[in-house]
Amino acid sequence: MPYPLRIQSISLGADEVLVFELRSASGMELPPFDPGAHIDLHLLGGTVRSYSLLNDPRERHRYLIAVKRE
Repeated sequence: MPYPLRIQSISLGADEVLVFELRSASGMELPPFDPGAHIDLHLLGGTVRSYSLLNDPRERHRYLIAVKRE
């Protein structure tokens, strides 16, 4: 099920790796997840990318993902 997110912040994680903090576009809590879970981001142009969630599952206000530049 699609869930609208917005980028709250972007920080440098390592060489050529950016960490994105994503939050609900409506400000509501995000769906729960288990350690090791992934999310699929549906981007403009129909591109879909899967990313591991990095943050603690108890943090329902945000998702953290790392994206390596290729």
